[in-house]
Amino acid sequence: MRKLTNTIYLTLVVLLGSVGVNGNVFAQTVDFAVKITTRSMHKSIYITTREFGADESWKVLGGCSNQPNLTVYITTREFGADKSIYITSSFLADRTVCITNLRDLDAETLRTLGF
Repeated sequence: MRKLTNTIYLTLVVLLGSVGVNGNVFAQTVDFAVKITTRSMHKSIYITTREFGADESWKVLGGCSNQPNLTVYITTREFGADKSIYITSSFLADRTVCITNLRDLDAETLRTLGF
């Protein structure tokens, strides 16, 4: 009986340890690993504060070390932008993204992205 109790205790310790402090067992998947650039020759996006009328909504998870598969330039003018993006925290977002160069961004860009 004591051996069974120790086995159950050890199993619980391993399970709770794998969950971690924040309660997440699985890593979140992203649709795009995005690199933000200051060069306007890349795809341009306009971050809008209006959910309705935006081309897409993005949930920005934070920084990541992935290789970027999308490089974008954030423009301050809606007219002429390739896409307008609404930043949301909802799980209903059209895309879930992470930022590959989060540490390189200035305070204004971080604020625009919801940080």
